[in-house]
Amino acid sequence: PDSHAVCQALAACPLVMVSEVMQETDTSRFAHIRFPALGWGEKNGTVTNSERRISRQRAFLPAPGEARPDWWIIARIADQLGYGDAFAWEHPQEIFCEHAALTAFENNGERALNLRELASLSREAWDELAPYQWHAGDFPQRTLVPVDPSPHGAGVDELYPLILNTGRIRDQWHTMTRTGYVPRLMQHIDEPFVETNATDAARAGLTDGQLARVSSPRGVMVARVRISTAQRAGELFAPMHWNAQFARQGKVNALVEGRVDAGSGQPESKQTAVRIIPWLPAWQGELYARELPALPPSVCWWRKASRLTVAGEQPLLSWIMAYASGRGWQLQVAQTGERSSVLAWHHGELMLGYWEGHTLPALAHA
Repeated sequence: PDSHAVCQALAACPLVMVSEVMQETDTSRFAHIRFPALGWGEKNGTVTNSERRISRQRAFLPAPGEARPDWWIIARIADQLGYGDAFAWEHPQEIFCEHAALTAFENNGERALNLRELASLSREAWDELAPYQWHAGDFPQRTLVPVDPSPHGAGVDELYPLILNTGRIRDQWHTMTRTGYVPRLMQHIDEPFVETNATDAARAGLTDGQLARVSSPRGVMVARVRISTAQRAGELFAPMHWNAQFARQGKVNALVEGRVDAGSGQPESKQTAVRIIPWLPAWQGELYARELPALPPSVCWWRKASRLTVAGEQPLLSWIMAYASGRGWQLQVAQTGERSSVLAWHHGELMLGYWEGHTLPALAHA
Protein backbone atom coordinates (compact mmCIF):
# COMPACT_ATOMS: atom_id res chain seq x y z
CA PRO A 1 0.00 0.00 0.00
CA ASP A 2 0.91 3.67 -0.51
CA SER A 3 3.62 2.56 -2.93
CA HIS A 4 4.72 6.12 -3.70
CA ALA A 5 5.71 6.56 -0.04
CA VAL A 6 7.65 3.28 -0.22
CA CYS A 7 9.49 4.51 -3.32
CA GLN A 8 10.35 7.78 -1.57
CA ALA A 9 11.70 5.85 1.41
CA LEU A 10 13.86 3.61 -0.78
CA ALA A 11 15.16 6.62 -2.71
CA ALA A 12 16.22 8.23 0.58
CA CYS A 13 18.18 5.17 1.75
CA PRO A 14 21.98 5.67 1.60
CA LEU A 15 22.48 2.01 0.65
CA VAL A 16 20.01 -0.41 -0.91
CA MET A 17 21.10 -3.98 -1.67
CA VAL A 18 18.77 -6.24 -3.63
CA SER A 19 18.93 -10.00 -4.17
CA GLU A 20 16.82 -10.73 -7.26
CA VAL A 21 16.25 -13.17 -10.10
CA MET A 22 14.94 -10.44 -12.43
CA GLN A 23 17.13 -7.63 -13.73
CA GLU A 24 14.42 -4.96 -13.60
CA THR A 25 11.83 -4.64 -10.82
CA ASP A 26 10.22 -1.71 -9.02
CA THR A 27 12.63 -2.30 -6.12
CA SER A 28 15.85 -3.00 -8.00
CA ARG A 29 15.79 0.41 -9.70
CA PHE A 30 16.67 1.88 -6.29
CA ALA A 31 19.48 -0.61 -5.67
CA HIS A 32 23.07 0.52 -5.27
CA ILE A 33 24.20 -3.12 -5.21
CA ARG A 34 22.46 -6.01 -6.96
CA PHE A 35 23.03 -9.68 -6.25
CA PRO A 36 21.91 -12.17 -8.93
CA ALA A 37 19.95 -14.85 -7.08
CA LEU A 38 18.69 -18.28 -8.08
CA GLY A 39 15.10 -18.78 -9.15
CA TRP A 40 12.74 -21.41 -7.79
CA GLY A 41 13.68 -24.11 -10.29
CA GLU A 42 17.40 -23.52 -9.70
CA LYS A 43 17.38 -23.89 -5.91
CA ASN A 44 18.38 -26.86 -3.77
CA GLY A 45 16.73 -27.02 -0.34
CA THR A 46 13.40 -27.69 1.33
CA VAL A 47 9.96 -26.14 1.11
CA THR A 48 7.15 -26.21 3.71
CA ASN A 49 3.58 -25.98 2.45
CA SER A 50 0.48 -24.71 4.22
CA GLU A 51 -0.24 -28.09 5.86
CA ARG A 52 3.19 -27.98 7.57
CA ARG A 53 4.69 -30.61 5.25
CA ILE A 54 8.41 -30.28 4.61
CA SER A 55 9.56 -31.57 1.21
CA ARG A 56 12.92 -31.66 -0.52
CA GLN A 57 13.22 -29.27 -3.41
CA ARG A 58 15.81 -30.24 -5.98
CA ALA A 59 17.03 -27.97 -8.73
CA PHE A 60 15.91 -28.96 -12.20
CA LEU A 61 17.64 -26.06 -14.00
CA PRO A 62 21.33 -25.09 -13.96
CA ALA A 63 22.33 -21.82 -12.28
CA PRO A 64 22.53 -19.08 -14.94
CA GLY A 65 25.66 -16.93 -15.13
CA GLU A 66 26.92 -15.79 -11.73
CA ALA A 67 23.59 -16.32 -9.93
CA ARG A 68 23.91 -17.79 -6.44
CA PRO A 69 21.54 -19.05 -3.71
CA ASP A 70 20.23 -16.45 -1.27
CA TRP A 71 21.92 -18.21 1.65
CA TRP A 72 25.29 -18.06 -0.13
CA ILE A 73 24.85 -14.33 -0.76
CA ILE A 74 23.90 -13.66 2.88
CA ALA A 75 26.86 -15.70 4.14
CA ARG A 76 29.33 -13.75 2.01
CA ILE A 77 27.90 -10.40 3.12
CA ALA A 78 28.11 -11.50 6.75
CA ASP A 79 31.72 -12.53 6.22
CA GLN A 80 32.58 -9.11 4.81
CA LEU A 81 30.95 -7.49 7.86
CA GLY A 82 33.04 -9.58 10.21
CA TYR A 83 30.43 -12.18 11.17
CA GLY A 84 31.62 -15.00 8.95
CA ASP A 85 31.88 -17.54 11.78
CA ALA A 86 28.14 -17.26 12.48
CA PHE A 87 27.26 -17.81 8.82
CA ALA A 88 29.88 -20.38 7.84
CA TRP A 89 27.53 -22.57 5.83
CA GLU A 90 28.79 -24.54 2.87
CA HIS A 91 25.59 -26.44 2.03
CA PRO A 92 21.82 -25.96 2.53
CA GLN A 93 21.73 -29.12 4.70
CA GLU A 94 23.74 -27.26 7.34
CA ILE A 95 21.19 -24.44 7.40
CA PHE A 96 18.29 -26.89 7.66
CA CYS A 97 19.86 -28.68 10.63
CA GLU A 98 20.61 -25.37 12.34
CA HIS A 99 16.99 -24.30 11.88
CA ALA A 100 15.71 -27.65 13.16
CA ALA A 101 17.93 -27.38 16.25
CA LEU A 102 16.65 -23.86 16.97
CA THR A 103 13.04 -25.08 16.96
CA ALA A 104 13.99 -27.50 19.74
CA PHE A 105 16.01 -25.00 21.78
CA GLU A 106 14.35 -24.36 25.18
CA ASN A 107 11.19 -25.95 23.76
CA ASN A 108 9.57 -27.90 26.56
CA GLY A 109 6.39 -28.62 24.68
CA GLU A 110 4.97 -25.11 24.61
CA ARG A 111 5.73 -24.68 20.90
CA ALA A 112 4.22 -27.04 18.32
CA LEU A 113 7.09 -26.47 15.89
CA ASN A 114 9.78 -28.83 17.11
CA LEU A 115 12.05 -30.49 14.55
CA ARG A 116 14.42 -32.03 17.10
CA GLU A 117 14.47 -35.39 15.32
CA LEU A 118 15.66 -33.76 12.07
CA ALA A 119 18.40 -31.63 13.62
CA SER A 120 21.17 -34.22 13.19
CA LEU A 121 20.46 -35.41 9.65
CA SER A 122 23.54 -36.27 7.62
CA ARG A 123 23.88 -34.72 4.21
CA GLU A 124 22.91 -38.02 2.60
CA ALA A 125 19.84 -38.44 4.85
CA TRP A 126 18.80 -34.84 4.24
CA ASP A 127 19.15 -35.30 0.49
CA GLU A 128 16.82 -38.33 0.60
CA LEU A 129 14.39 -36.75 3.08
CA ALA A 130 10.84 -37.99 2.50
CA PRO A 131 7.95 -35.50 2.85
CA TYR A 132 7.63 -34.83 6.57
CA GLN A 133 4.67 -33.19 8.33
CA TRP A 134 5.65 -31.64 11.62
CA HIS A 135 3.18 -31.98 14.48
CA ALA A 136 0.91 -34.34 12.54
CA GLY A 137 -1.28 -34.95 15.58
CA ASP A 138 -3.87 -32.81 17.30
CA PHE A 139 -3.09 -29.40 18.77
CA PRO A 140 -4.02 -29.83 22.44
CA GLN A 141 -4.22 -26.15 23.33
CA ARG A 142 -6.66 -23.85 21.61
CA THR A 143 -7.33 -20.31 22.67
CA LEU A 144 -10.17 -18.29 21.23
CA VAL A 145 -9.20 -14.64 21.25
CA PRO A 146 -12.12 -12.19 21.32
CA VAL A 147 -11.71 -9.41 18.79
CA ASP A 148 -13.63 -6.18 18.67
CA PRO A 149 -13.83 -5.29 14.97
CA SER A 150 -13.03 -1.69 14.21
CA PRO A 151 -14.67 0.14 11.30
CA HIS A 152 -12.49 0.62 8.25
CA GLY A 153 -10.76 3.95 7.96
CA ALA A 154 -11.83 4.73 4.40
CA GLY A 155 -14.58 7.29 4.72
CA VAL A 156 -16.29 8.33 1.50
CA ASP A 157 -17.18 11.97 0.83
CA GLU A 158 -18.14 14.20 -2.08
CA LEU A 159 -14.61 14.20 -3.50
CA TYR A 160 -14.01 10.45 -3.07
CA PRO A 161 -17.48 8.86 -3.14
CA LEU A 162 -16.60 5.23 -3.99
CA ILE A 163 -14.95 2.33 -2.14
CA LEU A 164 -12.17 0.54 -4.05
CA ASN A 165 -11.52 -3.16 -3.48
CA THR A 166 -8.33 -4.79 -4.78
CA GLY A 167 -7.53 -8.45 -5.40
CA ARG A 168 -6.16 -11.10 -7.71
CA ILE A 169 -7.03 -12.35 -11.18
CA ARG A 170 -6.75 -15.91 -12.44
CA ASP A 171 -3.54 -16.00 -14.47
CA GLN A 172 -1.20 -13.58 -12.69
CA TRP A 173 0.90 -14.11 -9.60
CA HIS A 174 1.78 -11.27 -7.23
CA THR A 175 3.65 -8.55 -9.20
CA MET A 176 3.93 -10.50 -12.47
CA THR A 177 7.73 -10.77 -12.40
CA ARG A 178 7.41 -14.16 -14.11
CA THR A 179 3.81 -14.59 -15.24
CA GLY A 180 3.72 -11.17 -16.91
CA TYR A 181 6.26 -12.29 -19.52
CA VAL A 182 4.30 -15.39 -20.57
CA PRO A 183 2.15 -14.62 -23.66
CA ARG A 184 -0.31 -17.43 -22.93
CA LEU A 185 -1.02 -16.09 -19.44
CA MET A 186 -1.57 -12.60 -20.85
CA GLN A 187 -4.33 -13.86 -23.15
CA HIS A 188 -6.84 -13.95 -20.31
CA ILE A 189 -6.54 -10.36 -19.01
CA ASP A 190 -3.67 -8.34 -20.44
CA GLU A 191 -4.07 -4.87 -18.91
CA PRO A 192 -5.22 -3.18 -15.69
CA PHE A 193 -8.98 -2.73 -15.44
CA VAL A 194 -11.46 -1.19 -13.05
CA GLU A 195 -14.77 -2.94 -12.61
CA THR A 196 -17.84 -0.88 -11.76
CA ASN A 197 -21.58 -1.14 -11.36
CA ALA A 198 -23.71 0.18 -14.25
CA THR A 199 -25.32 2.80 -12.01
CA ASP A 200 -21.98 4.25 -10.91
CA ALA A 201 -20.68 4.09 -14.48
CA ALA A 202 -23.62 6.11 -15.76
CA ARG A 203 -23.24 8.64 -12.95
CA ALA A 204 -19.54 9.12 -13.81
CA GLY A 205 -20.13 9.22 -17.58
CA LEU A 206 -18.25 5.97 -18.22
CA THR A 207 -18.78 3.44 -20.99
CA ASP A 208 -17.60 -0.15 -21.10
CA GLY A 209 -14.09 -0.49 -22.57
CA GLN A 210 -13.02 3.13 -22.28
CA LEU A 211 -10.12 4.41 -20.20
CA ALA A 212 -10.65 6.02 -16.82
CA ARG A 213 -8.60 7.66 -14.09
CA VAL A 214 -9.09 6.34 -10.57
CA SER A 215 -7.64 8.56 -7.85
CA SER A 216 -7.28 8.81 -4.08
CA PRO A 217 -5.44 11.37 -1.95
CA ARG A 218 -2.26 9.30 -2.46
CA GLY A 219 -2.15 8.69 -6.19
CA VAL A 220 -3.83 7.95 -9.50
CA MET A 221 -4.07 4.98 -11.84
CA VAL A 222 -5.32 4.62 -15.41
CA ALA A 223 -7.34 1.51 -16.25
CA ARG A 224 -9.88 0.27 -18.74
CA VAL A 225 -13.50 0.24 -17.57
CA ARG A 226 -15.47 -2.97 -17.15
CA ILE A 227 -19.14 -2.58 -16.35
CA SER A 228 -20.33 -5.63 -14.42
CA THR A 229 -23.31 -6.82 -12.44
CA ALA A 230 -20.80 -8.43 -10.05
CA GLN A 231 -20.09 -5.04 -8.47
CA ARG A 232 -22.39 -3.44 -5.94
CA ALA A 233 -23.32 0.21 -6.29
CA GLY A 234 -20.77 2.43 -4.62
CA GLU A 235 -17.89 -0.03 -5.07
CA LEU A 236 -15.08 -0.59 -7.58
CA PHE A 237 -12.64 -3.46 -8.08
CA ALA A 238 -9.13 -3.36 -9.58
CA PRO A 239 -6.42 -6.07 -9.76
CA MET A 240 -3.32 -5.63 -7.62
CA HIS A 241 -0.70 -7.17 -9.97
CA TRP A 242 0.40 -4.36 -12.28
CA ASN A 243 3.47 -2.31 -11.40
CA ALA A 244 5.92 0.07 -13.08
CA GLN A 245 7.48 -2.77 -15.11
CA PHE A 246 4.19 -3.54 -16.84
CA ALA A 247 2.27 -0.26 -16.90
CA ARG A 248 2.69 3.47 -16.50
CA GLN A 249 0.06 4.71 -14.04
CA GLY A 250 -1.37 1.20 -13.71
CA LYS A 251 -0.36 0.61 -10.09
CA VAL A 252 -3.47 0.36 -7.89
CA ASN A 253 -1.33 0.07 -4.75
CA ALA A 254 -0.40 3.72 -5.22
CA LEU A 255 -3.98 4.56 -4.19
CA VAL A 256 -4.20 2.39 -1.07
CA GLU A 257 -3.47 3.97 2.30
CA GLY A 258 -0.79 2.38 4.47
CA ARG A 259 -3.25 1.52 7.25
CA VAL A 260 -2.75 -1.91 8.82
CA ASP A 261 -4.56 -4.21 11.23
CA ALA A 262 -3.30 -3.70 14.77
CA GLY A 263 -3.00 -7.44 15.40
CA SER A 264 -1.79 -8.97 12.14
CA GLY A 265 -0.23 -6.04 10.31
CA GLN A 266 -2.35 -6.86 7.25
CA PRO A 267 -2.87 -3.74 5.11
CA GLU A 268 -6.37 -2.47 4.44
CA SER A 269 -6.22 -3.22 0.71
CA LYS A 270 -9.96 -3.88 0.43
CA GLN A 271 -11.24 -0.46 1.55
CA THR A 272 -9.99 2.72 -0.15
CA ALA A 273 -12.06 5.83 -0.83
CA VAL A 274 -11.59 6.89 -4.47
CA ARG A 275 -13.13 8.79 -7.33
CA ILE A 276 -13.32 7.76 -10.99
CA ILE A 277 -13.54 9.99 -14.07
CA PRO A 278 -13.37 9.26 -17.80
CA TRP A 279 -10.12 9.76 -19.66
CA LEU A 280 -10.46 10.41 -23.38
CA PRO A 281 -6.92 10.42 -24.78
CA ALA A 282 -6.34 12.11 -28.12
CA TRP A 283 -4.95 8.85 -29.51
CA GLN A 284 -4.35 5.20 -28.66
CA GLY A 285 -2.01 2.72 -30.29
CA GLU A 286 -0.38 -0.70 -30.40
CA LEU A 287 3.39 -1.12 -30.57
CA TYR A 288 5.23 -4.33 -31.46
CA ALA A 289 9.04 -4.38 -31.31
CA ARG A 290 11.89 -6.85 -31.00
CA GLU A 291 13.13 -4.63 -28.16
CA LEU A 292 10.49 -2.40 -26.61
CA PRO A 293 11.74 1.21 -26.40
CA ALA A 294 11.57 3.53 -23.38
CA LEU A 295 8.69 5.86 -24.29
CA PRO A 296 8.37 9.57 -23.41
CA PRO A 297 7.08 10.29 -19.87
CA SER A 298 3.84 11.78 -21.21
CA VAL A 299 2.75 8.45 -22.73
CA CYS A 300 0.61 5.95 -20.80
CA TRP A 301 1.50 2.38 -21.69
CA TRP A 302 0.61 -1.18 -20.74
CA ARG A 303 3.04 -4.02 -21.44
CA LYS A 304 1.37 -7.14 -22.85
CA ALA A 305 4.14 -9.74 -23.18
CA SER A 306 5.73 -8.77 -26.52
CA ARG A 307 3.82 -5.57 -27.22
CA LEU A 308 2.71 -2.28 -25.70
CA THR A 309 -0.71 -0.65 -25.77
CA VAL A 310 -0.17 3.11 -25.57
CA ALA A 311 -2.29 6.24 -25.15
CA GLY A 312 -1.71 9.96 -24.72
CA GLU A 313 -2.61 13.52 -25.57
CA GLN A 314 -0.06 13.94 -28.38
CA PRO A 315 0.34 11.39 -31.21
CA LEU A 316 3.37 9.14 -30.89
CA LEU A 317 3.92 8.48 -34.60
CA SER A 318 6.60 11.17 -35.10
CA TRP A 319 8.52 9.95 -32.05
CA ILE A 320 8.38 6.33 -33.29
CA MET A 321 9.61 7.38 -36.73
CA ALA A 322 12.52 9.35 -35.23
CA TYR A 323 13.37 6.43 -32.95
CA ALA A 324 13.46 3.97 -35.86
CA SER A 325 15.28 6.32 -38.25
CA GLY A 326 17.95 6.96 -35.62
CA ARG A 327 18.77 3.26 -35.74
CA GLY A 328 19.11 3.25 -39.50
CA TRP A 329 15.92 1.29 -40.09
CA GLN A 330 13.89 1.66 -43.27
CA LEU A 331 10.38 2.99 -42.71
CA GLN A 332 7.10 2.06 -44.36
CA VAL A 333 4.48 4.63 -43.33
CA ALA A 334 0.74 4.69 -43.99
CA GLN A 335 -1.58 7.53 -42.93
CA THR A 336 -5.32 8.03 -43.40
CA GLY A 337 -7.75 10.43 -41.81
CA GLU A 338 -8.04 8.58 -38.50
CA ARG A 339 -5.39 5.86 -38.62
CA SER A 340 -1.60 5.87 -38.97
CA SER A 341 0.94 3.08 -38.99
CA VAL A 342 4.65 2.53 -39.45
CA LEU A 343 6.69 -0.60 -40.10
CA ALA A 344 10.46 -0.46 -39.55
CA TRP A 345 12.78 -2.85 -41.38
CA HIS A 346 16.48 -3.68 -41.04
CA HIS A 347 18.24 -5.93 -43.55
CA GLY A 348 14.92 -7.45 -44.52
CA GLU A 349 13.81 -8.16 -40.94
CA LEU A 350 10.81 -6.46 -39.36
CA MET A 351 12.05 -4.64 -36.25
CA LEU A 352 8.98 -2.66 -35.22
CA GLY A 353 5.32 -2.20 -36.06
CA TYR A 354 3.13 0.62 -34.76
CA TRP A 355 -0.53 1.47 -35.31
CA GLU A 356 -2.40 4.44 -33.79
CA GLY A 357 -5.74 6.20 -34.06
CA HIS A 358 -8.29 8.25 -32.15
CA THR A 359 -9.53 4.95 -30.70
CA LEU A 360 -7.60 1.76 -30.01
CA PRO A 361 -6.78 -0.01 -33.31
CA ALA A 362 -8.56 -3.35 -33.64
CA LEU A 363 -5.68 -5.71 -34.37
CA ALA A 364 -5.83 -9.49 -34.51
CA HIS A 365 -3.37 -10.85 -31.92
CA ALA A 366 -2.05 -14.35 -32.50
